[in-house]
Amino acid sequence: MPLRPAALLCLLLLGAPALFPAFAATPTSTAAPWNSLPVTPEDEDAALALKAPAFAGLWVEGQGVVLMVTSTDPAARQAVLSEVRRRRGHDLTLSGHDLTRVRFVPARYNAAQLSRARYLARGLFGWNSIGVDVRANRLRIEFQTPEARNQAAAFFKGRGVPADALQLVALPSPGLPARTTFPHPLKARLVIPRQVAQGDLLTLQFPVMNTGKEAFSFNRVCSFDFMVVRADTGKVVRPVPAPPACPSIAGGLIIQPGETRDALTPVWQSVAPAHWDLRDARGQFVPPGNYLLKAAHGSGAFAIRPPDVPFTVLPPAKDGGVLKPLQILAPAPTVQSIKGTARFEEQGGVQRLVITVPDERAKQAVQDLARKKGVSLARVTIQVTPPAPLPPSGKPGEAELKVGAWTSPQGTLHDISLKLLNPAARRTLPGARECLFVAVVRKVDRGEVVYSTRTFPNSRANHCPTGASLHRSLDARWDGRLSSGKLAPAGRYEVRAGVRVTQPSGKVAWLSAPAQPLNRNGGKGECQPIFCDPEEE
Repeated sequence: MPLRPAALLCLLLLGAPALFPAFAATPTSTAAPWNSLPVTPEDEDAALALKAPAFAGLWVEGQGVVLMVTSTDPAARQAVLSEVRRRRGHDLTLSGHDLTRVRFVPARYNAAQLSRARYLARGLFGWNSIGVDVRANRLRIEFQTPEARNQAAAFFKGRGVPADALQLVALPSPGLPARTTFPHPLKARLVIPRQVAQGDLLTLQFPVMNTGKEAFSFNRVCSFDFMVVRADTGKVVRPVPAPPACPSIAGGLIIQPGETRDALTPVWQSVAPAHWDLRDARGQFVPPGNYLLKAAHGSGAFAIRPPDVPFTVLPPAKDGGVLKPLQILAPAPTVQSIKGTARFEEQGGVQRLVITVPDERAKQAVQDLARKKGVSLARVTIQVTPPAPLPPSGKPGEAELKVGAWTSPQGTLHDISLKLLNPAARRTLPGARECLFVAVVRKVDRGEVVYSTRTFPNSRANHCPTGASLHRSLDARWDGRLSSGKLAPAGRYEVRAGVRVTQPSGKVAWLSAPAQPLNRNGGKGECQPIFCDPEEE
């Protein structure tokens, strides 16, 4: 289920699933061999290779196309070309590339084989990035530490994955700056629990006080590093990991004179505070004892290095803590996942996993999953978000709604696209206090909402489209599934979409399109077994 927990701050800010390895159990080599595993969900290259087994990947070269293939047999190569033309010919043509100008390049492993190795890699500990290097014909994984890399190499060997199908990389630990070099007067400190039990998380705060006479700012995206050492021996149990790729986005934090702010405040509200899961460089829990946390924010001429802070790791809590519920209720998402998000809170000094779901159906699915897996919900809070407002079926001339359907190996997906029309938009939007795009899919016979989304149309202060953005489409996609992750049953549905416009007086108006019908003919077996567990459908 796509309940993404709060983990290492920078990894979360990337939006990548790299946070899950921080919680993954140490992999073993006792499961099914490599070639019997499913391919990675949503891997289009793998899906193509399952139809044309010689296909290993492609890239464009000038106006032509390069196809990597594992066979010299002309019939096998023709099968690859035919399948590429069928699946991607239209897009390649639109981008100006010609499938009559094809160059074949030999490869050893097809795309499905590399995808299976990638599927295996999801359970590894301590990686920063996972991806297929098509030209090298390898699965490339970058690790945070050499220990994690060595552990992964042994794991893949035990599963029969050839070493030349992999490129396992571990950069050296960058360490921490020795002192504060930030060019502005400030005071900084680390705030952590003095005691934490195995199975819980060491939450981290980094309050910074501006002691100068002018405001200053610094970038808080991917700027925080920490290490943990044993207090008695000085042995490093959690080194500073190799930094992942960081998005080139602004995440500035402005601190006024005399003001104190947490440098680890997430850029987005859905991201919980930074924390450590008490695992060492090999993914094992550190033993109970006394430790020292060393941390820094920034580097070079902009480093902030507060005093080190001691803390004690205790034996596991009687209720097991929040880590096990996290691992079971919030693994890497699949198409069969329960819809929702996850974060952590402290209530009365006790850590809790807070799962936010869109409706009661998803809440029940979480409870059922916990019961099935034998997971206690004593430390779990399940919150249900208020239902989305239902857009009225609008009048022609206010907005135009298009609903499309396309088939993928994961099932039938439905694209929803709304475009505002003149003169209604220009009459309603000027001076508005706020705009909200809402799309809803509901069952016609019962009026039951099976999908809803709410987003702001743009980043302006009032989020209302204007100028060139006025006529850009507002898009959503329904994966044909209920919030529980189950396929929506066949039947008649309707799609409603619109922009809710709130005026300065508080009065609400809608710019919405006439409701559009949506007929679903799918059901059990709609999703291919390589992507979906038939028993979960």
